[in-house]
Amino acid sequence: MSISAGRLLVNAPPMRDGVQDITLYNPADGSASGMPGALTYGAGPADTIHLITGANPPTPIGGRQPRP
Repeated sequence: MSISAGRLLVNAPPMRDGVQDITLYNPADGSASGMPGALTYGAGPADTIHLITGANPPTPIGGRQPRP
């Protein structure tokens, strides 16, 4: 997506939860750089997930929200 001297911004593909390796390829010269365990998808074992109130009021299961 973008590149600068000290930063590379990429769009990562969807993958299963857990630690994933990253390999960057340079098609111009065929070089590659691998980074094992560089990215974690999903919540880790020490993460806490909090429910944050959105724009809709509480709604019973199976009910319809006023704003989708």
